[in-house]
Amino acid sequence: MLLSKQLDETKYLLERDAVQKAILDVYLNSNIEAASKEEAGDVLRKCMEIDNAFADNMLAKGSSVVPRRIKGNLYFKSYWAKANAKLKD
Repeated sequence: MLLSKQLDETKYLLERDAVQKAILDVYLNSNIEAASKEEAGDVLRKCMEIDNAFADNMLAKGSSVVPRRIKGNLYFKSYWAKANAKLKD
């Protein structure tokens, strides 16, 4: 697997904004007030599918990134190394 440098924040923000707009569009194009429980559940599921696809995409991109070296004193480095290791479990 080819590892790349850090993720581009601008690209991330553009993708995030597009996902938020897509979720908002799904919500606004449905009539939640008049919807049955099943219809409201379908809207919620569609919004969650969009959000989960974005999260999966970002996790895949994040796994191909070389982590930055932690800067700081020994205690700071140790704390963050342990915190990051917990996140990987």
